Amino acid sequence: MNRFCAAIVIVLITGLLTFTESLSAEPVQYRAEYGARYKSRNVGTSVFSLERTDSGEYVFSSNMRAKGLLRFASPRPIIDRSEFSLDGDAIIPNRFAHEDGSRKGEDNHTIEFDWGGASATVSGDGYSRDIALTGGVLDRGTLQVALMLTLANGDQPETFEVLDENAVDTYAYEFEGEHTIETEMGEIDVLRYRQQRAGSSRYTIIDLAPSLDYVPARIEQMRDGESRSAFLIESIERL
Repeated sequence: MNRFCAAIVIVLITGLLTFTESLSAEPVQYRAEYGARYKSRNVGTSVFSLERTDSGEYVFSSNMRAKGLLRFASPRPIIDRSEFSLDGDAIIPNRFAHEDGSRKGEDNHTIEFDWGGASATVSGDGYSRDIALTGGVLDRGTLQVALMLTLANGDQPETFEVLDENAVDTYAYEFEGEHTIETEMGEIDVLRYRQQRAGSSRYTIIDLAPSLDYVPARIEQMRDGESRSAFLIESIERL
């Protein structure tokens, strides 16, 4: 069950696009709260935040707290934290850390990026491995920032790469038009994208709100044509 909770967070984050070409916009610092549902059941809340530190580095984090029966499997928050820099117009991941929310933390892991050596070191419970890097690879935590900048610059996503604890995966994105969704904040106009990993039958529908600096307003994972999990924005504040 704790892996299911962690999977919900992964869906929320990897339902976001990556971008490594020319960027002209600056990342918008913010904090957004989402309600998490699984098969129409309220299973928790999630908070995304993006802040710039005094050193000039940026930190993106997501924090999910399970409710109900899932709280027994994940008594602690499920946390993703990404530390990254901007090198001119490029997003440069420096370090990524995941906490799975369980008591033992068996799926906890970190990724240390060594761009000079073109590799990343993934460390977890009793293991450590190196994965080769190519230019443009991001981690889960920098995806939302890259997405916001991509759309703010008027670009359209096509295929992008992201490193998780095992390998670099390629995702394809398809624009599905403009829509209006109902939230606790009222009606929000969104741009809808479909994300699908190569070789997977699952896909994710992502609704991105131009009025909120392209922060996702709604994310829904689909499997066999049915909704599995969904996240809907409840509030947002600029920092």
